[in-house]
Amino acid sequence: MKSFYVQILTVFLFLIGSVIQLWGQLSQGGIPLETDASLKATIPILDIVPVPLEELLMVPDDHEAGKLKYLYFARNFNVQVNPKNHGYWISHRNGYKIWLVGIRSKGAYSIGLIFSKYRLEGNARLFIYNENRSKVLGAYTSFNNKTSGILPVSHVPGECIYIQLEVPWEQTEYGELVIGEVTHAYKPLYSDKLSRDGRYGLSDACNIDINCNEGAAWQDIKRSVCRIVTNGNKYCTGTLVNTTDEYQEPYILTAAHCIGSQGEADKSVFVFNYESEICDGPDGSTNHTISGSLLIATGDTLGDKLNLDSLDFSLVKLSISPPDSFRVYLAGWSRKSSPPLQTATIHHPHGDVKKISFDWDPPETSYHTSDYYYEYVRYSHWRILQWDLATTEMGSSGAPLFDQDHRIVGLLTGGEANCDSSVNDYFTKLDYAWNYYNSPLKHLKTWLDPLNTGTTVLDGLDLTNRTEIYNQNQVSIYPNPGTGKYLIRINNSYSDDLMINVYSIAGEMIFSDKLSYTGLYELNLANYSPGLYIVRLIFPDGIHTNKIIHQP
Repeated sequence: MKSFYVQILTVFLFLIGSVIQLWGQLSQGGIPLETDASLKATIPILDIVPVPLEELLMVPDDHEAGKLKYLYFARNFNVQVNPKNHGYWISHRNGYKIWLVGIRSKGAYSIGLIFSKYRLEGNARLFIYNENRSKVLGAYTSFNNKTSGILPVSHVPGECIYIQLEVPWEQTEYGELVIGEVTHAYKPLYSDKLSRDGRYGLSDACNIDINCNEGAAWQDIKRSVCRIVTNGNKYCTGTLVNTTDEYQEPYILTAAHCIGSQGEADKSVFVFNYESEICDGPDGSTNHTISGSLLIATGDTLGDKLNLDSLDFSLVKLSISPPDSFRVYLAGWSRKSSPPLQTATIHHPHGDVKKISFDWDPPETSYHTSDYYYEYVRYSHWRILQWDLATTEMGSSGAPLFDQDHRIVGLLTGGEANCDSSVNDYFTKLDYAWNYYNSPLKHLKTWLDPLNTGTTVLDGLDLTNRTEIYNQNQVSIYPNPGTGKYLIRINNSYSDDLMINVYSIAGEMIFSDKLSYTGLYELNLANYSPGLYIVRLIFPDGIHTNKIIHQP
């Protein structure tokens, strides 16, 4: 019992300053233990069967794939690598058992991994790094465990990477760990094989950085847009979106051809705030990363033989809510059927830092036929006849089309536009995605208007404008620590409804409820595992965050 309290107290003190930031990190930080230099030459290395570059480059580009604007940059290879069948274990002087294995893919600009089984126990921690350790991912711990058991991780530069699992000597089991796919980047994910993360500068020259003068009026809404890597091999763009109840669900809108199945949702990595700090400035940070999502709804019915028409949109829910440190914005939307007066899009062309494009003219309604595009519902797209400033490129798929009021009206499917000829881009209409299909699994209505208000236009929500309430006299929670049932006393009176959200230490929301009264509220965690939980009470004028220690 004593060790449980010590562990909880340690975590509690650490979380006072960093719990919210911890949730959204794909890795938990730290550096792998150093091993003897003589061991490096003996680490078992799994060689991926080399594939000629000409064959790798045969993946269809944007024109050959129906002018869709995703960007393939890597190829996946199925493997079954785990501590029981590959690599070796060593004992470390610091009191750890260490599993080491290398993976090499000749000619790769970088290598990414998808763990098909990921469930670490206790204090086991995992690192991934390249030969000179110029790039280290990790530590991945039990905090990264997900219901799906799948964990995609970012690419590491170079053609050889190492996986290092560290388990305290007294811990008998590490859990489950299986590498199911290795992704070989055959296009330059980095300017060179040893550079830092990012695709900075790989989009064409006509594109405009979001922090140039042209983007000055879009500094709030830009924080809703993220870069997406699906299956470790495909770049797209997505947008955080607001809902009529403003419950702050971490919903991302993107194209169905970017994420069209739960398998793709599980294997997607979302990067927020990847931008140059100044106009035409240096490469930006990719530290604001969230791994994995749940497919909520998609209009993709291409695989349904009974209904060949399709709408190119998907709505996914991030595996965890972006922490406060990400400073995200939930974009508003308009489902009006009339064309907007002018439009703009914010996107990640070629996976580059965030860019913005403008069209000063109203878009026109367009339809597609199978000899030009896939079988999409006719009249379901906005057509940008010509961009007046900048363009879109591969990697821009799923990007939002904003109207003159900075509300989403469409999502990029594809088109012909590029820097040489910025004509003909097509965006799925939000109006069609709203309720063209009756099923909640194929429309946005149920999810973006959960109160069934019939709202046509909704403004965005800036989550950074909500102040954090630290006055402990405002809310009391007792007993704390406790063994399952807790009383929450709200000492002030409010006429509006309040929200209570409870999160696990990994940042997963496990419980949500609406409070329509003041006074005492009973929170029951008896059915949840012992540990530390975060309680967030959302008031009309701010947010109160507290921590609950749930004892065994």
